[in-house]
Amino acid sequence: MDRDGARRLAARTLAVIREKNVTVTAASLAYYAFNSLVPLTLLLFVLVTTYGRVEALLPTFELLVGVDLSQFEPTLRAVSGNSAGRVRAAALALGIFLWSSLRLFRGMDSVFSEVYGTRKEVSALRRFLNSVLVMATVAVGVGVIAAAGLVVSFRVTQLLWSVVAPVLLWALLTVLFVPMYALFPGVDVSPLEPVPGAALAALGWTASLQALRLYFGVSQSIELYGAAGGVLLILTWLYVGSLALLVGVVVNAVLANRVDADADWYPGDEAAGDETTGDERG
Repeated sequence: MDRDGARRLAARTLAVIREKNVTVTAASLAYYAFNSLVPLTLLLFVLVTTYGRVEALLPTFELLVGVDLSQFEPTLRAVSGNSAGRVRAAALALGIFLWSSLRLFRGMDSVFSEVYGTRKEVSALRRFLNSVLVMATVAVGVGVIAAAGLVVSFRVTQLLWSVVAPVLLWALLTVLFVPMYALFPGVDVSPLEPVPGAALAALGWTASLQALRLYFGVSQSIELYGAAGGVLLILTWLYVGSLALLVGVVVNAVLANRVDADADWYPGDEAAGDETTGDERG
């Protein structure tokens, strides 16, 4: 792709993003992602403290994500409470996690339908089954990513791990996102069509996670503002990640010529040029 082609692609992508209110939708997805992440963290903590010692697992988790979690341990212990409280907390966390996760993937499915124009072509049952399938795939994929990261982290030096980890995470996330970009459009896609959007979304998640790790490592704001500062950071990270996922949807649809925005949404004088391109395609 030459420079003019890249410029037209960027203009068309930006126009669709503006027309479909992608930046606003990303905020709602970030909310559901946060609503899934918090109960999942609590659920895992309850399981670990019930059947094992959290102190033994914290160093391993910190090695994988690069964030010191010891400062959050007292908060999690206070929330999980005693044995009886842990059971109630685990049940509530599981329910909220499943509901929020399903809402998250249903929201993603709705965005795909809006961008690809397939809202009326796919039944509600098919959308629900796709959401459940993708949710299960992501759950398994996250486990595989964690296991792969754990194995590699113990086989390489700390310095090499700091270089290998982002590349490995990007590659694994790309593979993890492909089923979602293949199933949710509601149309037949070629084997390679989901890859650009999946790779772009994985790049966004990887870069934002590295930025979050760096911020946690060098900033004092968490200590100054406590849990509120941590919540704001996590929400910002989830918003950036959600936006990356949705931009990947638009990029795939634009590259496959499955969507075009109205001329009013194009930046500057790109509208006229792209209208000409669209007429030539037609």
